[in-house]
Amino acid sequence: MTKTLISPLRYPGSKRRLGSFVINSLKINSIKPEFYIEPFSGGASVALQLMHENLADKILLMDIDPWISSFWDVLFFDTQWLIDQIMNIPI
Repeated sequence: MTKTLISPLRYPGSKRRLGSFVINSLKINSIKPEFYIEPFSGGASVALQLMHENLADKILLMDIDPWISSFWDVLFFDTQWLIDQIMNIPI
């Protein structure tokens, strides 16, 4: 049984429930896409699950919301900066 990977973003209209459908469809049909594109990525639940299970070679996330796009950009390409910011936030 596959463990569901939960997005760090809670996003209205989440596609999280589609994750198992997409994954099962790929497995049943023996498909491993070279390139998976998730428009309106939001929390990117499906893309994260595909990455977690190594079911796509490359993934592209797109979102019209600049805050969402910036979050994913920092998370994947400036991870240490994000960790440092989180660790140094005064509580």
